Amino acid sequence: NSGLLARRALLFDADITVWHVDDHTITRAVAEPHIVSASARDDHLSFVDIIESSGADALVEHGVVVGEVRGLEMCRVVDDATTGDVRLEVGMGRHDREAFTMIHGELPTAQAMRQVIDAVLPHRTEGADSHPFNQFGVERLSRWKAIKDPLSIGFSTLAPADPPVLRTNVKDSVPCVAIGLTGAKRLSTAVFVHGVDLDCVSFAVDAASRLGTQDVTIAVRRRDVIASIERLANMASIQVRLAYLS
Repeated sequence: NSGLLARRALLFDADITVWHVDDHTITRAVAEPHIVSASARDDHLSFVDIIESSGADALVEHGVVVGEVRGLEMCRVVDDATTGDVRLEVGMGRHDREAFTMIHGELPTAQAMRQVIDAVLPHRTEGADSHPFNQFGVERLSRWKAIKDPLSIGFSTLAPADPPVLRTNVKDSVPCVAIGLTGAKRLSTAVFVHGVDLDCVSFAVDAASRLGTQDVTIAVRRRDVIASIERLANMASIQVRLAYLS
């Protein structure tokens, strides 16, 4: 997306030109604006109580209401494509939700939620053996931990925040965002990353720009920070700090 790249290029102290290719025409890319914040509809928010009473964390991201178990999405409020009815679907991702409905459709929603949480939670705890439930959404698990203990990354408060781009699925590792006060009581952005991600700095400064903060902390494992990431962090016009996760 040339418009996205052009927007992010403006956030670095470097002469970066982004070109847009359209068939046989090449033009200078125009920076696209940030995504407009979206609020969840009231009929979608009505499911928050059942999500939280089942033991999951209710989260609204770009207007979509989901339930997460230590950062792993396990349910989502959706509109029925045929009837338009609003319902809570249980499962990790669209295909998993469809399969769960086909197999366990007779279960009351609250019971289905508790059944899934009981299956997932042991795998999202410290020291658990490798399992798909702890290999997906690792960066969101890191955010969940930091929200419980914001001092671990140099914050006094933290809350989830919308990312600068829409998340397209739950299986790919994509940075996630939080916002809060640092130890110096300054509003700041935090971005959580898992694995070596060469786009993490541009993602992080884009997130900070969208949220209107002057700095951003990238929470990442030390082994995932390579020289290119450090160089990009030093080139950013928004102050970038690295907080190493244990």
